[in-house]
Amino acid sequence: MSSLDLAQRALAPLALGLFAFFPPQAPPPEAKPAPGDATVANLSGRFTLNKAESEDAREKLRKAMEGRRGGPGPGMGPGPGGGGSRGGGFPGGPTRGSGGPPGPGGPGGGPEDFRALIDPPQAMTVTHTPGEIVVMEEDGRLRTLHPDGKAYKAEGGSVEVKTRWDGVRLLVETRSRRGSKISESWSLDAASGKLTITKSIEMPNQSPVTFRSVYDRDPGAES
Repeated sequence: MSSLDLAQRALAPLALGLFAFFPPQAPPPEAKPAPGDATVANLSGRFTLNKAESEDAREKLRKAMEGRRGGPGPGMGPGPGGGGSRGGGFPGGPTRGSGGPPGPGGPGGGPEDFRALIDPPQAMTVTHTPGEIVVMEEDGRLRTLHPDGKAYKAEGGSVEVKTRWDGVRLLVETRSRRGSKISESWSLDAASGKLTITKSIEMPNQSPVTFRSVYDRDPGAES
C-alpha cells in the first residue's frame, strides 16, 4: 500500500468528525422585494409634469374615438363638455379628498370624473411608506395606494383598485362595475429623478388607448 493510501485512510475519520460538528448549510432562500424596502423605488417627493416629454391624453383619445366612429367622439371637443363620455366612459374617477363625494358627474361617469382620469395633474406630492403610497395632487385630489396585491373598493364601492410591485415598477389596476379598466405603470429613474407613468384605458367595445406622462422630481423634495 502506498504512502498516499495510508494518508487518506488516516484522514478519513477526521473528515467524518468535522462533518458531524459542522454539517453543510443549505443556501439561504432567495430574498423577495417587499414594499418600502431598499429593493424597490422610493417614490417620495414632489413632482412637476414635464409637458415636453409627456403625451397628450386628450388628443390620443380623440383620435381613437374618431377612428372608431368616423368622427369626433362625444364630449371630446373644446368647451364645457370637453372630456365627457357617453356609453363607454369610465365611471368613478378620482374625487377630492379621501372618501369624499364624487364630482358633479357622480359615480355614473360624468364629465368631471372622466376629465380627472385622463388629465394628468400638473404637480403632485407622493409620500411613500412600507404600507401605502399617498398621492396628493395640487388640486386637492387624494389617492391612497396599498401595494400588497389585494383589491380595495374605492369611490363608494363603484371601482376596485389593485396595486403591486413588479420589480422596481409600481403597477396599479382600477376596474369599474361597468367593465372599464385603467392600468398604470409607475417607473422612477433614480439617476435623473424622472417619474414616468404609463396609463392604458380600456373601455367596453373599444380598443385600449395608452399614453405617457413624465414628471420631474423637485430637487431636495425626496423624503
